[in-house]
Amino acid sequence: MRILSVSVYSLEDSKSRWEFFQKHQWVSPEFSNSLIFQSWLRCARLMNAYEWTRPHIASGFTFTSMKRRSEAIINSSIRALEDGYDVLEGEKLFLFVTDDNACVMYALGHDELALKMKELGIKEGSFLTEDKIGTNAVSLCIETYIPSEVIGFEHFKRELHDVLTVASPIVDVYGKLLGTVAMVRYVDTFCRENIVVTSSCAKEISLYLHVHSEQKLMNRLLSAHNAALDYMEDGVITWDSEQVISYVSPQVGTLLNVDGNKLLERNIFRAIRFAPHVARCIEKEEIVRRQQTTFEIDGYFVEAVVTYQHSADGTNLLFIHPVEQIEQAYRPAITSDIQYSFESLSYTSPQMLHLIAVARRLVNAREPILITGDEGVGKEQLALVMHSESNYSSGNYVSFNCSSLDKMQLAEELFGVDGQQSKFELANKGTLHIRQVEALNMKQQLMLLELIDSGVMARSGSRQAIKLNLQLIVSSSKDLRDLVEQGKFSRQLYYALSSNELSIPPLCERKDDIRALIDKFVNFFARQHKVSIIIDEQAVGLLVNYNWNGNVAQLKNAINRLLVNRKQNTIVADDIPESIKSFKDEWEAQRVVKTLSLEKLEERAIMEAWKEFDGRMQDMAAALNIGRTTLWRKIKKYQLLQIMDAEQGLDETNDLSNKQL
Repeated sequence: MRILSVSVYSLEDSKSRWEFFQKHQWVSPEFSNSLIFQSWLRCARLMNAYEWTRPHIASGFTFTSMKRRSEAIINSSIRALEDGYDVLEGEKLFLFVTDDNACVMYALGHDELALKMKELGIKEGSFLTEDKIGTNAVSLCIETYIPSEVIGFEHFKRELHDVLTVASPIVDVYGKLLGTVAMVRYVDTFCRENIVVTSSCAKEISLYLHVHSEQKLMNRLLSAHNAALDYMEDGVITWDSEQVISYVSPQVGTLLNVDGNKLLERNIFRAIRFAPHVARCIEKEEIVRRQQTTFEIDGYFVEAVVTYQHSADGTNLLFIHPVEQIEQAYRPAITSDIQYSFESLSYTSPQMLHLIAVARRLVNAREPILITGDEGVGKEQLALVMHSESNYSSGNYVSFNCSSLDKMQLAEELFGVDGQQSKFELANKGTLHIRQVEALNMKQQLMLLELIDSGVMARSGSRQAIKLNLQLIVSSSKDLRDLVEQGKFSRQLYYALSSNELSIPPLCERKDDIRALIDKFVNFFARQHKVSIIIDEQAVGLLVNYNWNGNVAQLKNAINRLLVNRKQNTIVADDIPESIKSFKDEWEAQRVVKTLSLEKLEERAIMEAWKEFDGRMQDMAAALNIGRTTLWRKIKKYQLLQIMDAEQGLDETNDLSNKQL
């Protein structure tokens, strides 16, 4: 430890040197480079060595503010100074601590010496600066950052010649000066242990301040950590290497419907029974990322999405994510421009007005609802409306297309597997719309039928029964009756679905709706792009008279293309594409020949079968691989009865009719 002191000189030498300097303002060369002499030179320009000037003293609000700023130093110095004073018990000394501005923050000592210091103005609040009281250990220590000792005549002021001052710096871990620990005692009691005492006290205070600072930092980090855990949507459970639960965040109680405090200090595997695949990962300390699973807590089964991670210090963390975060993805995006209500349906035809009236009555039906119709007629929109108008509108609307996956994936997605929620669970307390239901194989159809009958489901590989409360809407663009006749669709499932059937006619059969839909699409485009657009009557007439084989979807696409590529904001007949004017579009031009030829082939096949089997409907249906009901409907569709009547006479036709009936 480096110590700044000139105590190697005798007191007589120090006195002679001080008196010589006061007369001549210089000293012998061997002393001229010392810090004491440099301090004397500065003091000589500012003050008279023979006259004592009391130091500045902070008081009132100023001193209170300074003490508040140095509160940590004061609190840590009290014990350190008291311990140091006890070590030198019975000796006349005065101990005090200053801040980095040399202001005395706390002091204690022998009554006699404390009184002498008080008479000189050295007390709590005093600034022991060189420019007021001359050379002293505190000012030198603050200047040099090293322990300093000034003895007797080394002080510039005569009033301090009968004492010695010792000071040691208090620094933080970064080397910043925080203050000093100082001692005053009579010069005739000089001993080398003086500076050891102050340095020991200074180190003790520095260590205390470092620990205190680290504790404050840890408390701030812990508070921020706890605040983040408390306000995050995820729940958190932690346990140590002994598998004892050490922390349960408040969200756990809400997400798992348990008292989180009752989980503390329990073995994690006794408190929570995990699904086998999750338990294996935890035992092997393998990361689990957002795994959907079921586990048991105190006899209750709980659905959750979990993440597990093992830390290097042995801590295990289990994050429990709200299931709503996954379910949110299935909620329809409803904006101010798109409102799903019966009033928002732009239909004016008698067929659709009747269908909407029936749909209103079916909105809260407990049985499934079947929506049929060609592709593009608006089955999805009707399903969304029925969800929004039902008592299940506050729940999720989940739409699932059965034709979008292969058979194995379809079963897993629709009915779920252990560790993965089914679409029925995601839609629970809401609406599930199963599209293209005919894509289900027979086994899956029977699973759906059983679920409809019982209202309860269980995932594949799981024994847990899940009670369902939802609105089920099923849709298809196929003729399910034909599929039933062909043995490709379960008859019992069809009966379960068709009791509440809504059949949407193709757009070509309800011309009244085309004009209303055109107005709707144009108005939506105008609001979206903030422009005023008009379609004149002649142009509307061309659009209304077109045969929209692609139904509403094709009409919407055509209107959007027309509006985007418009030459002006008034659409006239010349703006309508030639394909629509000539009653043909690209899709129609490619299909019309094939469609007509297929119909002719079908008509010819029926006539050939009729001739082959002499009008026996059972044999004809078997040969054509269709149902008898379907065969009879096609005979009427192609008006074959008239042809048969012309060929064989009215009586035979009547026999054929009687057989069918």
